[in-house]
Amino acid sequence: MLELIKNFFNAKPGYRDSFSYSQLNTFNNCPYQYKLIYNDGIRKDKESIEAYMGKRVHDVMEWLYNSKNKKQNWITFDKICEEYNRLWIKKWHKHIYIFRKNYDSNHYYSLGKECLSNYYQKYGPTFDQIVEGVELELSFKVDEYKFKGIIDRLDHPAPRKWIIHDYKTGVLKTQKQAENDMQLALYQMAVEQNFGDALDIELKWHFMKNGSEVTLSHSKKHLDKVKDKIIKNVEKIRCCNDESKLEDIKVGDLVLLNENIKSTAFVSFKSRNQKSIGIKKNNLLTVQKKAKNKIIVENNEKQAWAVSNSQVSNKFIPKETKFCNWCYYWNECPVKFSRNPSGNAKLIKSKA
Repeated sequence: MLELIKNFFNAKPGYRDSFSYSQLNTFNNCPYQYKLIYNDGIRKDKESIEAYMGKRVHDVMEWLYNSKNKKQNWITFDKICEEYNRLWIKKWHKHIYIFRKNYDSNHYYSLGKECLSNYYQKYGPTFDQIVEGVELELSFKVDEYKFKGIIDRLDHPAPRKWIIHDYKTGVLKTQKQAENDMQLALYQMAVEQNFGDALDIELKWHFMKNGSEVTLSHSKKHLDKVKDKIIKNVEKIRCCNDESKLEDIKVGDLVLLNENIKSTAFVSFKSRNQKSIGIKKNNLLTVQKKAKNKIIVENNEKQAWAVSNSQVSNKFIPKETKFCNWCYYWNECPVKFSRNPSGNAKLIKSKA
């Protein structure tokens, strides 16, 4: 116990005890969003309508394979729609947003029902798979790093045979994209470590919107490659939690301010009458020049300040992509100055 307490107080800020696929994916999509969620602990109750629909479909799939339904000889699609409709209304909240203005919430409600219909046509009405667990949380290791993962469904159809299922309500992956995906490769490692008899592990993606499936199994050689990729990702995240060193900051780098900068650091004067100004923490600036112990950083208006390397960071820099419009951290983002284009979704009650 004493050792645990010592490790807790000696741990560097932002250093995590365990990782997950979601963390790695968030970091690769936008390092700054990763910082806000996992380092700063800023959690939002906002979600996109696409995410809301996906969660309700997952909820229904979890319900479909629960212990009570396992005892049923069959389940009708009407019963599935009834549960979907109940959950859609029960879990609705005021912080659901729609970016695509030509669609309303009823469109996404119907899309979720279509996903369930496509699955039902393949596996209904008996749903007689031999299920080990749904929403199964497993702890495992990748090299020295601890990981946690939640598997949508794990089947155990025969001795030493396991099937990992993952439900997707979004874009269809090709076989090649699935082979290069880290998520189910991580889950294969989890099953191997948690179930000693796991000789034959199959990975199955259900792309429910299209009614398509992608099935594969990773060889040990391929898993070793994925492990190397995962370790590099984790080490990159951990490196970002270290203070930026002067020699690591290059001219042209984007940097974030770690603290408010006083007007006395202002060095850019367009005219003799221009007043010195300060600048607030978390502004994104560009490195224009490096001196012996100082860095000259500049904003888009060509205003510049002389700062030390401890006052700036070239880690966790925001990454702008087409997915920014679906981001819940728009207001915290240092590169977004306009209002988020997404609007509130309205609940449209539909009959099952």
